[in-house]
Amino acid sequence: WDAVNITKYRGDIPTGEVIAMATRQGHWKKTGWHSCTSPTRGWLLEFPEEATSNAVATAQDLRVASTAVINMMAYRDESAGADGFQHVGQGALYWSIVKSILIVVFIALVGIVVLLICRRKGVDKK
Repeated sequence: WDAVNITKYRGDIPTGEVIAMATRQGHWKKTGWHSCTSPTRGWLLEFPEEATSNAVATAQDLRVASTAVINMMAYRDESAGADGFQHVGQGALYWSIVKSILIVVFIALVGIVVLLICRRKGVDKK
């Protein structure tokens, strides 16, 4: 996809009112947009005339929210697989589980070693 529209919803029903339009500038895959080559690569974000105002942009402004959504979309797209799903997190999840188990085992072993040393020295009898 090379273009995305962000529209307003009222509850679960779309109103059809466009808040922002994002268009891909250039062609790249994954982190290829980091390369500073010509033509320029990135997302061009435009707001319809009725969505723009002279007011200061705040976190409640739909333009700021739209910009954040496009940034998160682009960031997520960097690590998406060919099927469009995120597979990077699975390995990190399994590694964190294994790492937690290893830490618990290490702490238990250190505790057992300290206990055995104390018993040999007779510290528990003093």
